[in-house]
Amino acid sequence: MKNLSIGKKLSLTFGLVLVLYVGALFIALFFGMRIVGNSFSGFYSGPHEVIYTAMDLRRSTQVIEKGLLKLATAENSADLTEYQNEIEQAANDFNTDITFLKQNLTLDENIKKADEILAKQGSLKAARQEFLQYIQQGDSNKALAIYNSQYAPLADEVRDLAIAISNTTKTVGDDYYSHAKSTELRVTLAVILYFLVSMAIAAILCVYIIRSITRPIREIEAAAKLLADGKLNADVNYSSKDELGSLANSIHILIKKLSSYIYDIERVLQRISDGDLTVSIDINYQNDFAPIKQSMEKIITSLNTTLSQISTSSQQVAVGSEQMSSGAQELAQGATEQAGSAEELAVSVAEVSEKVQGNANHSQQARNDMKETISEIRQGDEQMKKLVSAMDEIANSSGKIEKIIKTIEDIAFQTNILALNAAVEAARAGSAGKGFAVVADEVRNLANKSASAAKDTSGLIQSAIETIKNGDVMVAEVETYLNQIALKAEGVASLVDEIAESSEYQANYIEQINTNVNQISSVIQTNSATAEESAAASEELSAQAEMLNALVSHFKLQSEFDSNLNQ
Repeated sequence: MKNLSIGKKLSLTFGLVLVLYVGALFIALFFGMRIVGNSFSGFYSGPHEVIYTAMDLRRSTQVIEKGLLKLATAENSADLTEYQNEIEQAANDFNTDITFLKQNLTLDENIKKADEILAKQGSLKAARQEFLQYIQQGDSNKALAIYNSQYAPLADEVRDLAIAISNTTKTVGDDYYSHAKSTELRVTLAVILYFLVSMAIAAILCVYIIRSITRPIREIEAAAKLLADGKLNADVNYSSKDELGSLANSIHILIKKLSSYIYDIERVLQRISDGDLTVSIDINYQNDFAPIKQSMEKIITSLNTTLSQISTSSQQVAVGSEQMSSGAQELAQGATEQAGSAEELAVSVAEVSEKVQGNANHSQQARNDMKETISEIRQGDEQMKKLVSAMDEIANSSGKIEKIIKTIEDIAFQTNILALNAAVEAARAGSAGKGFAVVADEVRNLANKSASAAKDTSGLIQSAIETIKNGDVMVAEVETYLNQIALKAEGVASLVDEIAESSEYQANYIEQINTNVNQISSVIQTNSATAEESAAASEELSAQAEMLNALVSHFKLQSEFDSNLNQ
């Protein structure tokens, strides 16, 4: 069984468990049910039928008795016929029942009781016929006398015998039940025993199958852990023809191949570390391990190529470093001369920068003064506008005063007329009106003075209005001149701003030039120092190239690369 596949082992185990389970079911169902079925069939066809027939016999006897009593009390012929038919049917059932009992009774005492019933059957039949004759004759009293004296006692005895047969047969039925219970117990015990034996066999098989699977798996697991820890001395000794045996053999082959690959890689790397780049790889790396071989061959070829190129480059670097050292010395000398020229240029640029900065400052001052001038012109223009507004108000007020004076003249004229009228009336009054005439003269004089003053004032106001109009014209001209002056001043301010911005731009640009010149001077000085350092570094590089060439010469290269190196 060891060489069977895992699938066959599991199939065999589960198949055997299934067979044992089916066997237990077969024993429980087939044998147990068959025995119980036989017992039930025997009970049904034996005691059950006997008891049922004995009870039916009692029923038939009772039906005949009730029928006889009904005949004795019947009032018409139809009832007589019906009751006679019931009695005949019950008598036939009685005969059938006693015949069945006679044939199927097994106990001697029941057979004797059946014989007694058969013996009494004839007497019952004779008494019944005699009863029927009296009924047919219409003498029910004699019929009842026959029933009470002959038929009823015999019928009671027959019923008692039937009851006795039923009771005796019930004992037989109890025996059948006891036998069935004992059979059930025996079958149950047999099934339990069979189940326990089956479970024991199944457990043994399961343990065997589990061990046959877990033992090699543990061995393979131990080998895999050793491999995972980097130990190649792991091995699997399990041997079988099942899947685990095939797996163990594959693990064994894997360990051997990994060991050979790793030992070969170790050999190649050791040769490379010793400087021998002529090493070759002779083992065949299979399938997915083939890229390892290809990579190592590429590494060896790449190292040969690289070291050959390094050697060539180191020689070229040595030559180039000598040339670089010479050029660096010449560059250092030229840089020193350039540094002096740059310093002189920096001094000149600084002087120009100072002059330009002065111009920029003056331009800025002129721009500020021009802004103040424009502001003052704008303020004068605003004051002129206010003056024009005030003169307009004066003109308006003069017009209003002229209207008032006109009103005063009208009042003076009316007053003068009133004075004339008063003088006329005073003249008419004579001496009585002298005082009133004096008043009238004074009023007229006052009216004339008022009219004269109003004319003078009107003339002055008219002259003032003409003067204001002339002033408006002059103020408008002055305002126009101020606007032109402001526009020209703004143009001058714009030019001054441009001059200031140009001066600032020139100052900034010259400052940048000065900064750049200083930077150039610094760079030239740095270049000079760098050139000197480059010269020293070139000499150091030449020494390093010679040392690198010496180190490369320690490696043993392949023939084609070695020949190139020698060339």
